Amino acid sequence: MTQIIITTKDTNQTGSGTWTADQPNGKSVERYTLTDHTEEHLMRYDLERSYDQTDKKCDSHTLDGKMDPIWGWVANATYSQVTISGKVYDSWSLSQGYADLSLVVDSTNTPLWFIRDGPQKTIRVHFRTWVPSVSSQDVFDVPTDCHNIKRRSLPGPLACVARATMISRAEVWVTAKVPYNQDGHYDGYREDCSGYVSMAWETSEPGYTTFTMPTITKEIAKADLLPGDVLLCVTEHVVLFGGWVDASHTQYTAYEETRPGEGTVKRATPYPYWYNTGCFIPHRYNNVC
Repeated sequence: MTQIIITTKDTNQTGSGTWTADQPNGKSVERYTLTDHTEEHLMRYDLERSYDQTDKKCDSHTLDGKMDPIWGWVANATYSQVTISGKVYDSWSLSQGYADLSLVVDSTNTPLWFIRDGPQKTIRVHFRTWVPSVSSQDVFDVPTDCHNIKRRSLPGPLACVARATMISRAEVWVTAKVPYNQDGHYDGYREDCSGYVSMAWETSEPGYTTFTMPTITKEIAKADLLPGDVLLCVTEHVVLFGGWVDASHTQYTAYEETRPGEGTVKRATPYPYWYNTGCFIPHRYNNVC
């Protein structure tokens, strides 16, 4: 059982929920009841699908590969100790990509807090109880509202943009070291992750958001990724794909506006991302040449 606090630029919501995972078989589910809505995030790597349900509205996406270990990012994290209410706890933290991650455990290595602090959203999960047990497999059942999902209609054709143009435009912000600032604009576009991709795609100014990008894109398979496509996590972040780094397609060149203090970067990144991997889905701009 968990208590979760989600803070965005405009809201602060508190609620409770559960986390359940079947690591060997590629299944995990998070269920929350928050201040003004309920939501469920189900990963079924065995079905190669993810299901995101909010108040009986469902989005489904294709998943590639295998499910990452739940705390896999800790292997690259920095160890420290923190004091909470007079007690000292072990802690691991990682600043990588768009967010800062933290995990706090007690003397028995039982998780107490997990925090993902990003520029658009901060998620704080307090594990009030942690019970390692074998769950009934029906907790991973696909929600009824996700059985029949209607696809979004796509807009009509606009002037197309060449992939080489997308990458050359992305390089401009990397060279200029444009900082992350959701309230700022550079060449007419918002200085955040989705504003940066919108600029590379030459969309209307000040750019789309991660929530509205699905209206101008379509999902594609990992095998179809080409420079100028993106890895999109609708609720938090988007990364421009610059091409594969290795023949095994485990790393790619990522162009992204990350977070305050880091800004626009170009670097090798594990596919599909450093963490929160089930959220990042390959998408293609509808008007690419």
